[in-house]
Amino acid sequence: MKFVIGFLFWVRALSLPTDTIRIAHGGISDHADVSVANSIAWCFQQYGEGHVYELTSGTRYSVGSSLELPAGATLTGGGMQSTVCAGAGMDNQSMIRMNDDSTVKDITVDAGRIATVGIDSQYTIGTTIENCRVISTKNDFSAAAYAAIDSHLIDISGATNAVVTGCTLQNAGCNPIENWESWGAATNNYGNGICAGRAVNVLIDDCVIDQTL
Repeated sequence: MKFVIGFLFWVRALSLPTDTIRIAHGGISDHADVSVANSIAWCFQQYGEGHVYELTSGTRYSVGSSLELPAGATLTGGGMQSTVCAGAGMDNQSMIRMNDDSTVKDITVDAGRIATVGIDSQYTIGTTIENCRVISTKNDFSAAAYAAIDSHLIDISGATNAVVTGCTLQNAGCNPIENWESWGAATNNYGNGICAGRAVNVLIDDCVIDQTL
């Protein structure tokens, strides 16, 4: 019995964050550019899974392509003081893509009416999205495009054991097929705040949908 308990504790310890990687803005124009030292994407590649990545500058970190959060890692903005915002190149993409057992918390994600998804946790296991503000997914493409693309502030479709809690969701991009009255307007489409189709064993709790920025 002693051996079994010790083994389980060791396995659990491996899954816990081991270090906090603090990421300053540093005047970087594209924090998704893995070739730029000390960008968010560069830090993800350098340090990998199981760490806490903290945005420390309390400002807007622009990204020109999706950020791929490593498995078991946490991305935090320190009380939503830091913002990950869409830059050039984010058209029809997801701002932050999560992997298994990862967490996004205390951060603002501004899709800028460019990206189609703010936080993307599709078909993952054990992810947590906590105390985030996610705003302004894409709202200006044709009805035909929705056959292949949809617009959601948070997408947990197909996820297992996912948690979304304490989040504020504002100005979701509108699907003109489902909600034509809001098409082209700067108001929130309630149906596209969180997509949870085919998700299994998920908790969505204490979230606010607000159409006023």
